[in-house]
Amino acid sequence: MILGLILGILSFSCKNEPQKRSNKVIAQDSLLMQLSANTGDTICYSGLIPFRKGLLWGFYSPKKGFISEIIYDDFRMFDEFGRAEVSLNGKWGVIDTLGNYFIKPLYDRISSFINGLYMASKMDTSYIFNYKGKILSSFIDQYEYTGMEWLNDSLMPVKKYNKWNLLDIRNGKIHYHIPYNWVSFYHGYLSVGDEKYGTIDQNGNIIIPIIYNKPLAFNNGLSVIEKDGKAGYINEKGEIVVPLKYEPFTFEDCSTSPDGTLEFSGGVGRVQLKGKYGYVNTKGREITRIEYDYAQPFRYGMGVVEKKGFYSAIDTSGKTLIEFMKWDDFILKFEYIRKINYPDYNIDYGKIQKEKYNYIVQIRNGLFMVEIDGKRGYVDKNGIEYFE
Repeated sequence: MILGLILGILSFSCKNEPQKRSNKVIAQDSLLMQLSANTGDTICYSGLIPFRKGLLWGFYSPKKGFISEIIYDDFRMFDEFGRAEVSLNGKWGVIDTLGNYFIKPLYDRISSFINGLYMASKMDTSYIFNYKGKILSSFIDQYEYTGMEWLNDSLMPVKKYNKWNLLDIRNGKIHYHIPYNWVSFYHGYLSVGDEKYGTIDQNGNIIIPIIYNKPLAFNNGLSVIEKDGKAGYINEKGEIVVPLKYEPFTFEDCSTSPDGTLEFSGGVGRVQLKGKYGYVNTKGREITRIEYDYAQPFRYGMGVVEKKGFYSAIDTSGKTLIEFMKWDDFILKFEYIRKINYPDYNIDYGKIQKEKYNYIVQIRNGLFMVEIDGKRGYVDKNGIEYFE
């Protein structure tokens, strides 16, 4: 359960504040405060931290002390709209930064979606709430909610009898029955297929022809495609940017997605030809020779390549950053460059005594979620624990 909650929180990132805010929410923006005078790190959004006392929760402002009662069974982090999902007496609702109910705790489960929308369920009925906390629509539960990316503000992917559909949350009706068994959602489009794959829009109009041998999975606007025994890359408009002249990809590392397709990272993608590996850019130009025994995806602005048991690193232009050397020597130089060029990836635990906790993960700048004695809690990098 705690791991699931950690993953849910990690999938949520700091965004720009909405353009239109109520006076009440604007007033709460003044609660934003620094966690550490040394680094200037801040907790984004409300500046409020869930606080646990025993088995019950409230929320806490390090500047002003407690500003809520410790009464909740469970408490999730405040979002960019200044709201937090809470459980009271086994029922879920949503509160604002003043502790007022945005959605009363009447529901068996509740989850936030895009643009301030929430879906809550009670008995066999689901309710969609708009950004003002008013019920937008309701419908009898008959669908499997996938948790996948929405196409837009109103269309939610659902399954019924193992078939895909787009549910219009504004009226609780099916907008489109998707006639494909394999479906993935991205940026307002659907990647679909059975034996052949391509993409369609929300009304079923074909964007990229359903002719490719593998599912399309886009990363940084590009996806690997395979056809007639050749591989390349295509963009979301259906334009082939890396020609179909390479061998089908056989990379076997953590960069491959569950469907076996490959990510295009750092403006550079890997290609394979005659059993050798190299890189191409978004214009389809080879930035290296296709000569390596193996090539890893770009990380921290560097691509790691292997030749005859020696390792080297290049940048996105193909320039050599680290000459070929044995792995033990190579990784020291790689880490040195990474720490200089990407200091944000170096987590500063400050004064936290990590050994105290069974699990620790940074969820926002300077704030960590921990597990101790089977219970969840929060700690800042000054070592202050927000639980008793």
